[in-house]
Amino acid sequence: MPGRHASPDPSRFRRDLTRLVVLALVTVVVGASVLLVIRLLAGGGEEPDAVPSAAESSDVSGPTSTAATVASTTPSTTTGTTTTMPTTTLPPVRDPGDVIVVVLNSTRVAGLAGRVTERLSDLGYLTLEPDNHPTSLETSVIWYVEEFEREAEALAEEIADANVEPFPGDDPEAALTVVLGASYRR
Repeated sequence: MPGRHASPDPSRFRRDLTRLVVLALVTVVVGASVLLVIRLLAGGGEEPDAVPSAAESSDVSGPTSTAATVASTTPSTTTGTTTTMPTTTLPPVRDPGDVIVVVLNSTRVAGLAGRVTERLSDLGYLTLEPDNHPTSLETSVIWYVEEFEREAEALAEEIADANVEPFPGDDPEAALTVVLGASYRR
């Protein structure tokens, strides 16, 4: 004899249980969709287009000894909709007295490399004998060896029209090579 609250139709229980499970699944899917939409609208689901380079992330207003901090591309912790990025502290920009620079002239202005070398020496840089560059360049360039990019960016404040690029060869004379182009004005 069934209990007094038992349904007279035993298949009704399975039908009601199936409806309950389907309703629970639909509720979970709709809830997750709503949370995803809210996160996307709030900007939490966007991937950054590009991570700034060390030179773009630090304020380089000349040679300085302050440390710069940049964000990594890999999130370290995710809680809810907040993503925390680990930070990497870069060593301070080297003091000019710890950076060897050679200045090359690719213009027709005689003595230009010598005058710029003197000015850089007055700023505290360790300078090599100036020389001429074998080809003419329109725009000045500062070539740096590995691990001296931040120092090249700092030096670019003194050589305002210069592009900063890695040293293109295999045997640099100095950590930084300045090639003065036709556009150089100082």
